[in-house]
Amino acid sequence: MRIHRSRSRRWYGIESIMQRRGQDRCLDRTIYFPKFPRVAYTAGRGQAKVCVNDAFRSELKTLSAAHMMLNVRETKKHLYPIWRTHDVDNICYVGKGLRYANGELTVLHTGKYYVYSQVTFSTIDNKLPTKMSELMLVFSIQRKPRLPPNSRDHDIAKTILLSKLTMEEEKEHNDSVSGVVPLTEGDVLTVYISHPSLIKDLLHANYFGLYKL
Repeated sequence: MRIHRSRSRRWYGIESIMQRRGQDRCLDRTIYFPKFPRVAYTAGRGQAKVCVNDAFRSELKTLSAAHMMLNVRETKKHLYPIWRTHDVDNICYVGKGLRYANGELTVLHTGKYYVYSQVTFSTIDNKLPTKMSELMLVFSIQRKPRLPPNSRDHDIAKTILLSKLTMEEEKEHNDSVSGVVPLTEGDVLTVYISHPSLIKDLLHANYFGLYKL
């Protein structure tokens, strides 16, 4: 197995030869996953499989780190992102340094974090609103700081990462944001998607995560 780092992005790749060693589950192609070379998935047309060692997964759970995938059906139903913290392939997790509930990820330890998210939009699977040939989509990660109990500013959130994308008919696009962000204990992170109805229902194509540097 060879491990290499992509120069074009801060992600790592693994090349596997489809072997089973203990509890490892391996892949047959180069894959990428933020930060951790022993956690990986394929992104080719959504035919994703996972290579995660169970012992390493237990190690991840102790960190100030998380990787979650979007529950697209529930997101379209509730009109805000609902994230999966567990999945059958054991790639989703939320470490002890974070807490997830109702679309919100709460930071429990102050520090600098690498934050990332990707959403895939499709106007092939999902049609644009009637009589529209294109539509501007907004996709962002927002931070809501911890405030004193008597504060009146509980709902104030600040955008820390932002992307805008114009979607036309019969198109598919991946949109992603990432960056290093200083976070304080009690900060709450959420993902904002302006038009959830256009998200492609493909599990590994939509995700949100972070890790403490």
